[in-house]
Amino acid sequence: MKKAKPVRLYNVLFPIFILVSVPSPLWLILIPLNYLWDNFILSRSLKDLPDLELFCSRNSWKICLAGFLSDIAGGAFLFLVMIFADKLSPDFSDRIGYGLSMDPFYNTESFLTTLAAVALSALLIYVTDRAILKRAGLDSSSASRAARNLALLTAPWLFFIPSKWIYR
Repeated sequence: MKKAKPVRLYNVLFPIFILVSVPSPLWLILIPLNYLWDNFILSRSLKDLPDLELFCSRNSWKICLAGFLSDIAGGAFLFLVMIFADKLSPDFSDRIGYGLSMDPFYNTESFLTTLAAVALSALLIYVTDRAILKRAGLDSSSASRAARNLALLTAPWLFFIPSKWIYR
């Protein structure tokens, strides 16, 4: 007879990256704030552009959507790491699982994994925003500069906020 696998019960509290990724009433606040922040960064990055207001109003919503999708990709990366960590080793899963779900500063593995997720999102933001801006008619230099600023300033730095602060 086959030995049954032990059942593990994990805490059902959601980490910050899940709360940002899953549609919820929180999005009623996040979407307008993200749009305004993206619009502000885009307008500051392209301040010498003629018809700046028109350009920003036509493209900010695309940039905002690309940013949300990039943030969701970073959150999905963290979620997959948490799921597959258990397959590798229960000890590793305990160390990284707590770190990713409650405190990214708990240990080096959690910090570096969270940093990798933020970097992945920032890279996706850069690539998609650069493509959007080039398609909108910007030259390569201006598109790269604006996309770089957007990637650095709109990356999901919230992933570093320890969830344990909220659940205390």
